[in-house]
Amino acid sequence: AGDAQFRLFEAVARCLGRLAAGRPVLVVLDDLQWADEPSLRLLGFLARALAAEPIALLGAYRDTEASPELRKIAGQAQQLALAGLTQDGVGELARELAGTPLPPQVTAQLWERSGGNPFFVRELIRLLLAQGSWHQPVQIPASVAETLRRRLARLSTECVRLLEWAAIAGRDIDVGLLADGAAAGHEPAALSLLEE
Repeated sequence: AGDAQFRLFEAVARCLGRLAAGRPVLVVLDDLQWADEPSLRLLGFLARALAAEPIALLGAYRDTEASPELRKIAGQAQQLALAGLTQDGVGELARELAGTPLPPQVTAQLWERSGGNPFFVRELIRLLLAQGSWHQPVQIPASVAETLRRRLARLSTECVRLLEWAAIAGRDIDVGLLADGAAAGHEPAALSLLEE
């Protein structure tokens, strides 16, 4: 099975090499945090085998969900961490999606509610457009709530409880406060849950 896999990996590398013979090639891979182990082995193989070719492998993944194998591959490549949009960036995205500039207070509220997450911004703007008014309070759209529900479902009950305490405490929180409230004074337990 290992020999067959190696032959497959070499065939993929040869195919990409042939494509790059005429012009540079860009291979874009998204959501690598969900890639299975054989796919990650292929990616690692291609990164090594094609290093001298005019081929760029561009991979995107959520660092909080990356497997150790993905972290190992990413550690050997140039990395660019993406943060949330600034308030001005949220305003630009909102203007593009809405077709008109939004009032500054709406942009500020969108930025505050979304934390600059482009997906959340887009969904909030869709909701506001559907409501037909920029003066409605910005609520969390069902699509965003469902995304959050799916992510929370992967966590332990204790970790979800800790996140509930954190949500009540506000945007900037103290680990000691979480340890006192959510983990009944057991800071090491709270730190373990934060790692999760």
